[in-house]
Amino acid sequence: MKYNSQNYKFVFALVDGSNKQERITNGVEWMICWLKFKAMCNQTGSVIFDIDDTLVDGKEKPIASMLKLYKLCIALDFTVNIITARPESRNNRKETAQMIHENGIRTYEALYMMPSDWNTTASNISIYKANARADVASRHNILANCGDMWTDHIKYPTSLKELNDRDVEETAIYFLPGQSFPCFKLPGDLG
Repeated sequence: MKYNSQNYKFVFALVDGSNKQERITNGVEWMICWLKFKAMCNQTGSVIFDIDDTLVDGKEKPIASMLKLYKLCIALDFTVNIITARPESRNNRKETAQMIHENGIRTYEALYMMPSDWNTTASNISIYKANARADVASRHNILANCGDMWTDHIKYPTSLKELNDRDVEETAIYFLPGQSFPCFKLPGDLG
């Protein structure tokens, strides 16, 4: 079974696979079905992607199945927004934009980068990313959110006890209470 549903008060499933790449591929497979369904229902909106360990790996090379998902979003005429915790600076923005462009990620509405004067705690990252998602939501219906860290999806600390102290290496697809879009949590790497 590729998806192992959990008995929570909201929709949550761990994505199975024999290794990290297979779990990502299985999650992308589900997301492709979801986004094609949204397009079939004439839904429009934005898909949000993180960069590191989401669109590219630790060596800044594209993650093939995620690049496929990104390209599907463009083909379906969905807006793409990129929200990263990489620190904002003129040079870092230029280098980041160049790196994703070289990896085939050329069409997106905005590249959100974390203010460089913020401490990079889980709480601060989650607040920054929640604010960025709110900005996207002020312009678009969010169709999906993809990222490798729990802070890509929820504010910390969270009142959802099921999501406190989760393993960063887990892969999951879930709908947070009150949200109409799925979060695709890829396997993260703290090292």
